[in-house]
Amino acid sequence: MANKKSSAAKQPTKHAKTRSHKEEILQGEELLQEEEFMLPTRHRKSPTTKASIGLIVILALFAATTISLRAAYSNKLYPGSWGNGLYLGGLSKQAAVERLDKETSQYTASNILIEGKSKTIKVELGDIKLQYQNDQLVDQLMKTGRNGSLVGQISDQWRLLLGINNHDNSVYSYDGDTLGTKTLELSDATATSAINAHYEFLNDSVVFVPGVNGGRLSSGKLALGLASHFSNLNSDPVTDINESVEPAVTSADLNDNRTLAESYVSKPLSLTYGDKTWQITPNTTLGWLHATSSRSALVYQPDILKAYYPLLQTTGEKLEFATDQIDSYLTSISKEIDQAPVDAQLSVTDGKATVFVQSKDGQTLNISKTREAILASLGSDSSSRSVAMVITTTKPTVTQDSISSLGITDLLSEGVSYFPGSPPNRLINVRTGAARFNGVLLKPGEVFSFGKLLGPVGAEQGYVPGLIILENREVMDYGGGLCQVSSTAYRAALLAGLPILERTNHSFAISYYTAPFGVPGVDATIYFPPVDMKFRNDTDAHILIQTEMVGTTLKFRFYGTKKKEGVIRGPFFVTGDADVNKPSQTVFYRDVLVNGQVVKTDTVNTFYKSALDFPVADQ
Repeated sequence: MANKKSSAAKQPTKHAKTRSHKEEILQGEELLQEEEFMLPTRHRKSPTTKASIGLIVILALFAATTISLRAAYSNKLYPGSWGNGLYLGGLSKQAAVERLDKETSQYTASNILIEGKSKTIKVELGDIKLQYQNDQLVDQLMKTGRNGSLVGQISDQWRLLLGINNHDNSVYSYDGDTLGTKTLELSDATATSAINAHYEFLNDSVVFVPGVNGGRLSSGKLALGLASHFSNLNSDPVTDINESVEPAVTSADLNDNRTLAESYVSKPLSLTYGDKTWQITPNTTLGWLHATSSRSALVYQPDILKAYYPLLQTTGEKLEFATDQIDSYLTSISKEIDQAPVDAQLSVTDGKATVFVQSKDGQTLNISKTREAILASLGSDSSSRSVAMVITTTKPTVTQDSISSLGITDLLSEGVSYFPGSPPNRLINVRTGAARFNGVLLKPGEVFSFGKLLGPVGAEQGYVPGLIILENREVMDYGGGLCQVSSTAYRAALLAGLPILERTNHSFAISYYTAPFGVPGVDATIYFPPVDMKFRNDTDAHILIQTEMVGTTLKFRFYGTKKKEGVIRGPFFVTGDADVNKPSQTVFYRDVLVNGQVVKTDTVNTFYKSALDFPVADQ
């Protein structure tokens, strides 16, 4: 029994040993895991260490690549180099210039279309002298990544490699004035006016009409479009160059001020002068209104067109009367009121000047003061808005009362010229020009300048085209024939004994200036300001000038206090003859007499060229 017990007692022990072994194995694995995490730092690889190693590798690759690029491209453009829209990376300076020259020469020999809203124009690039400075461009590209600090060089080098902002490199020039001229027709065709919102008086009430947007050529968009095309040798049409223009006055502006506008037309407005009355309609009054604001002008002024378009920003509107609109209306009715003053006209009896036409005061509508009266009436609460217009009286230069006080008692001289055969346009210009000098009054010591007194010469002044001598040819220009007027005034000054300060003869002899002497030489051409005719009133009294044109005869009469006179001897031919196709020289003498005695003699030489040297230009 004892053995059985012993045997039975041993069996559990065996099982226990078996369990303990498994437990040891599991425990060992746990210990191994714990020991792994408890190893000293020098035996572990942390995430920071891995990142550092990665960064070092990247930096090493970056440095190696940078150094390799700098070595491999020491005499070439770096990768990523572009010019005029062409890839130039890896090319030598000479090869890059040659490629650019080939492409740009083909481009500048072509044309480009610019498309407006309703019109397209073609611009020949040769006409605007488009030229590319390729040597300069390649020089700039070669310096990229090579100039400046080392950090800056490396930055530029990698910016090229990565393609950052390196596609718009270009150096070119062109004639902006010519391009601007060519685009003017496109601008004119594109422009449409914005229509402001405005009031109208309809069915006894004030209504407003909405504004309408306008349009125009945008110089900014055109400049940017052309710059993009030129920089990339782009031959496609330039488009999207128009912009909308909003009206300066909107419906909202007027609607906010509607009550104020109604007050202005609540009572009728009228203007009166003498027995005349002008009724101002409500719509006319409303047309004078506009919305004003504090505005700042945003001006974009590119060199490309040398022009600008102001863009207005509105920062608050209020309703006011446009003074220019009121003035324009008053100007239109002033024609029924204004009357020019009439100078006293003189006649000569026994050498003495007497009045045969009485002077008369003139009158003009004083626009500024009348406008002020209108505005005051519109802003008042008066039941009547009847405004008496303000009239200004204008006195004549010469009156019967002033003639004797100014010393205008005698006829000093009468200059005459004859011009039979003159064409109709020439006669118009002579008559118009002579009228400018009728009634001119010269003070003692005053200098007479024909050009200054004549003033502008153009269609607005009533002149028409006629032949003039310009440099080495005859051309048509406004005022052709005015030399007849200046020559006649010159003759009157000579015969009055007045000192001549400036006079230029014609380039060749002209028949209109020969009579009554029979020989040319007593003429004075005019082309102000370089060519003028001047004399001085050296008398101690005023000189009154009056002109008269009858048919093809023109007279200048000088009135004043006669103490001297001039006598012309000649002219005589010195060389040549009456043949205007040959050069000639004439001379005349002007004696100045005081009390019948010669106190001075002037010698006047005139040199004429051949008329054949001055052909008539093709019209």
